[in-house]
Amino acid sequence: MKKLNIFLERLTKYASSFGFVIIFILTLIQIIYRNLFGGGFSWIEEVSTLLLSVFAFFAISYSIRKYNYTFLDYFYNKLSGRIQFYLSTLTYLAMTSFLLYVFYTSVGFAQRQWHTVSSILSWPRSFWYVSFPLNCIIMASFFTEDLMKLMRKRTGVKKGD
Repeated sequence: MKKLNIFLERLTKYASSFGFVIIFILTLIQIIYRNLFGGGFSWIEEVSTLLLSVFAFFAISYSIRKYNYTFLDYFYNKLSGRIQFYLSTLTYLAMTSFLLYVFYTSVGFAQRQWHTVSSILSWPRSFWYVSFPLNCIIMASFFTEDLMKLMRKRTGVKKGD
């Protein structure tokens, strides 16, 4: 699971970075073209919106993995070790359960949007929503690995035992 999460961490990092660079370039093209020629490309707004909706979720997954934004450190560090363990366990279980539930519901939503097309490019609206269930699984994998690390640390079991 650790190798999978390392791969997923790199995927989310580079995918979100790549997506935001592409959005920046498209927006720059739109601005230059609009100022020089008095008009713009209508498809750039749809593509930028699609890229933003897809790659923003990759960025969220990466930031949760890298910076662990699920705890309020000031209050968390004031608690005893035992309470921190129980709070961490509860948080990881709750987040994983919530993400799996959201995954389940978002898959159905993305499927229902398949027959609705975008106005300019006529692409299925599912493209805008497909990254949500994918990133729910990625984040659930990250939280599951963190929970397993916590349990190993608490029980004293080393990896490979």
